[in-house]
Amino acid sequence: MRLVLYFSILLFLTCCRSGVTKKDNTSVILDYIDLNVTQKNYDTRIYNPPPPPELKDSIGHGGIIKDDSIINKLEKLKIFINDSIRFSENLTYKNEDLVKEFLFLENIHRSISIPLDVTNLKERKGINLESVYVNKFLKLYPKIRLENNFGGLLNFQNLFISKNGKKAYFEVSYFKQKLNTVTYAIFAEFKDGQWIYKSEIISIS
Repeated sequence: MRLVLYFSILLFLTCCRSGVTKKDNTSVILDYIDLNVTQKNYDTRIYNPPPPPELKDSIGHGGIIKDDSIINKLEKLKIFINDSIRFSENLTYKNEDLVKEFLFLENIHRSISIPLDVTNLKERKGINLESVYVNKFLKLYPKIRLENNFGGLLNFQNLFISKNGKKAYFEVSYFKQKLNTVTYAIFAEFKDGQWIYKSEIISIS
């Protein structure tokens, strides 16, 4: 009986420790999503097209964002997020100056992927986040790509984190369509209780 009790306690502590590690590993990406995946950053429907240069001063253009009365009537933009963080053999980022600051980064996970759970992120105005397996998204894409509320797919990959957990590197790719894709290298540093992010474009099309 005592042996069973000890085993139960050990199993409980192991599960708790695993949960903390998983949260710590992905929190830098979850915080990035929380901060950056907003309606202003991703929803082109809320912006008026800029006036031609010759009319810019004469028409009294009141700003590029549409009135709230119009924005509030829009169907929520649906942004898909890959349900796992993938890893590739080599990093594609080549900026040596920034990389020098992160020389001690280590791959935090040796398997093919890490689950990324966005279900607990706070609700945001004008946007729905939907976790999706990438193969499922590829099947959905031909049907949804022309829908007014289609907001694209975000993929996160190659997450590295320092031993003390204060610095991290990862890559994020945004796909809307074949000629509307961009990949960023993200350098993050934990300061004053929050992650601070620097981004560099790796590729764009």
